[in-house]
Amino acid sequence: MQTLFFKRARAVALRIAYRHPMWVRAYRVATSVVLLYGPASLRRRWARLLSRRELWQVPRNLLQEYPVGALERYLRDRARSEVAGPRLESAIVAAASYQYPFEIMDHVPLTAESFLTSGRLRNILLSTPMVFRDERQFQAAMVFLKRLFADLDELWQRPLTEDLRRRIAAIVAQDFTFVPALFSGENLRPLAVCAGRWFEYHLTVTGHQLDFRPPARIIPGRQRVGILVRDILPRTETYLAMGFGAGLDHKRFEIILIMAATPADTVFTGFVAQHFERLEIIGNGITEQVSAIRALDLDFLVLGNTLAAQASGFLALAAHRLARVQILPSAIAPVTTGLSRVDHVLTAPTTEPDAVQAHYSEAVMLMDGPFNCFVLGERDPRLAPAPAPVPAQPVIFTSGGVIYKLTPELRRCWATLLKRVPGSRLILYPFNQNWGAEAGHAYLVDNIKATFAALGVEPDRIDLHMNLTPDQIIDILRRTTVYLDTFPYSGAASFIEPITALCPAVTLAGGTQRGLQGAAMLAELGLHELIAASHEEYVEIAADIAANPLRRAGLAERIRIGATTARFLSPAAFGTGFGAALDQITAEAMPRGAGVLLA
Repeated sequence: MQTLFFKRARAVALRIAYRHPMWVRAYRVATSVVLLYGPASLRRRWARLLSRRELWQVPRNLLQEYPVGALERYLRDRARSEVAGPRLESAIVAAASYQYPFEIMDHVPLTAESFLTSGRLRNILLSTPMVFRDERQFQAAMVFLKRLFADLDELWQRPLTEDLRRRIAAIVAQDFTFVPALFSGENLRPLAVCAGRWFEYHLTVTGHQLDFRPPARIIPGRQRVGILVRDILPRTETYLAMGFGAGLDHKRFEIILIMAATPADTVFTGFVAQHFERLEIIGNGITEQVSAIRALDLDFLVLGNTLAAQASGFLALAAHRLARVQILPSAIAPVTTGLSRVDHVLTAPTTEPDAVQAHYSEAVMLMDGPFNCFVLGERDPRLAPAPAPVPAQPVIFTSGGVIYKLTPELRRCWATLLKRVPGSRLILYPFNQNWGAEAGHAYLVDNIKATFAALGVEPDRIDLHMNLTPDQIIDILRRTTVYLDTFPYSGAASFIEPITALCPAVTLAGGTQRGLQGAAMLAELGLHELIAASHEEYVEIAADIAANPLRRAGLAERIRIGATTARFLSPAAFGTGFGAALDQITAEAMPRGAGVLLA
């Protein structure tokens, strides 16, 4: 009750601040003066107080569209000039209410005592916006991020004192993130490998036994496959995780769903459970979880939740040797782990660029067939009736990509499309609680609309929805003219929604696995003509469908027909490819002529 009260009080305070920006501007000036000109002891106390997230983040976010006055400009520039000096901590806190550190600093002072001891200061230094203002700001963040990991790599090679190495490793294990880079076309392996090295070192020096040698298992006999998930909830990760259990041959494989949380006794839990032979609950603490999974004596462990390019308890669990073979499925986690005990990445040629191994620290296993499989139950598009006609006017474009995917490059392309189709509207539902977006913040909505206004699109043509239910999403998509996939991070989880609603979607093929997911799913449906090779072609395809209601109706019918044979909706087809991949891994692990899977 107390937590709920403070959340509501904070939301009210934010709404008041948003409506009265002059008070926020006055607050920012006053705090900047104290942080920059107060006595040393006062500066230190205020820096610690004002390093709370709300006290530096809210002024910057609420005032980012307001031009700074002469006094504000002077204080901002003074704060920027002090971040490399002895007043590092107070200057960074002051500067952070005006700009992001990546806009004013060359790199993070990783070995500075204030950085090593202050979690709040690290939070400021590593902060990035949910919505980047423009491509220049986005590229500045990428340069800053790559410099950060280059510095971490250099420190790893340097002969540090044991204390300093431990402290840096603890910070990486707790705070590291390269989430913004997910939404670029960058190869993320170097960042993941750097983070993984520090992460594993931290676990080792804090007493975790990462290595474990299971006893040899005699073959033939059923091999034991575990699918590891955090929980069972009606979200896309769960629908994907079921695909790894639903199609395997139970005469050859014993399939176990392993959960970190006790599931609720619901109809949905029962639906999930029927695709596995049994469910195992492994508890909360990492030591207890590791012991519980090892006791299952697994031949294969599949990581069934996303590892979203940042530190987490799930990543710490995956860093341990838990089974004879540990597998990252690209369908669920489209970024390499960088962990030495995750053996293989299971992916497919349709979602991989050339030189695929260069993108993964794990050994690549290319599966025959689709890269993913959804087990949707009553939401399966194969159960949908013939599509109802969609009105020719107004033209409605829709996208469900999470807010981080709305990059400046993507917004510019969408703005071109909206100007190409006069009177059209764009509906977005980008607020996904799994990604930590604070959907109640009005500045996020206005920020997105402002970025489109800067590109010449009237803000009232953009509709943003908060935290919709699956039924509400499908209802919107059934009235949508064209679904717009995101790029360079394409949809897969979000892409199944327009397919379920029989709504035509256009995508832009990228150069990474995460940039090819939508293209692979459209190709599986036989809709190759909806896959663009350039921004211009993307706009052309979407505009043509919008101008041709008969084509739109025909595409909807083709989705319905294509879904009947789509392998990403067929557990049997997916299971065949998955089982063959497990057989190949087994064959490669066995000595020639032996019947023992190596421990």
